[in-house]
Amino acid sequence: KGHVDSVTHLKAVGPLIWSCSNDRTIRVWDAKNFTCIGILGPASLKTDIDFPTSIAGPISIEGESGEYMVTGHNNNYLYVWNATTGAKVHEKKHSSKPSSLGFFQFSNSGPILIIG
Repeated sequence: KGHVDSVTHLKAVGPLIWSCSNDRTIRVWDAKNFTCIGILGPASLKTDIDFPTSIAGPISIEGESGEYMVTGHNNNYLYVWNATTGAKVHEKKHSSKPSSLGFFQFSNSGPILIIG
């Protein structure tokens, strides 16, 4: 089974594909056989995270193990997800709806999240 509303963003991350949808979920898919292996959103979090508008990642965070994904939502929030477990690890309210996300790496400094 897949999304029940239109897909707004896709992001390939190694053997996984992350998809955002107007059904208010983010789904993680096995890229090899296209099966859904995880659903992030109201059903899994028991909360309303609002419509996802953008996705970026994966990214490594200094001092943390693993890789993370960032999603932007209509309610002006950014959510950080553990790319392996799908757990939401952080949220931050932005001044406006983040319609586009990307990372930029400067030489030795950590990655910078670009929000548009």
